Amino acid sequence: MGKSFAKFDDSDFQDFIKEFRKNIKDAAIDEGLLDVLDDMGNKVLNGAKRKTPVDTGTLRRGWSKDPAKKNGKIFSVEVSNNVEYAQFLEEGHRKRGGGFKPGEHMLQQSVDAIEKDFHKKVAKGFEEKMKRILGG
Repeated sequence: MGKSFAKFDDSDFQDFIKEFRKNIKDAAIDEGLLDVLDDMGNKVLNGAKRKTPVDTGTLRRGWSKDPAKKNGKIFSVEVSNNVEYAQFLEEGHRKRGGGFKPGEHMLQQSVDAIEKDFHKKVAKGFEEKMKRILGG
C-alpha cells in the first residue's frame, strides 16, 4: 500500500462548522422568538383596540405595533398610541369641575390578558416555529 505524504489538519474547518451550526441554530431561535413576540404583540394590539371606547374613532385608529426586535440579549415588541389624549384615557385624569375620571386601562388589560399564560404561549409558539424552521 502507499504511504501518506501529507497530513491534512481539518480541525480549523471542523471548528468553523461547529460555530456555523451554532450560529444557524441561534439565528433560528432568534427568528422563532421574534415571530412569537410579534404574534403576542398583535394580540395585545387587537385587545387594546377592542377595549378602546369610541367617540370619533380617532383613539381606536391610533393604536400601532412596531415589529418585534432584538437589542443585545433583550427581545421586545412595542404597542403604542400616539393620540395626545390616549394616556389620560388609559390612566385616568382629573375632571374640570373637580373629581377624578378613572382610567379605562385598555392597554394594561390587554397585556394582563396575555401575561397570564405568556410563558406557555411563548413555549408552544416557539416549539411550533422551531419545528417548521428546523424541519421537524
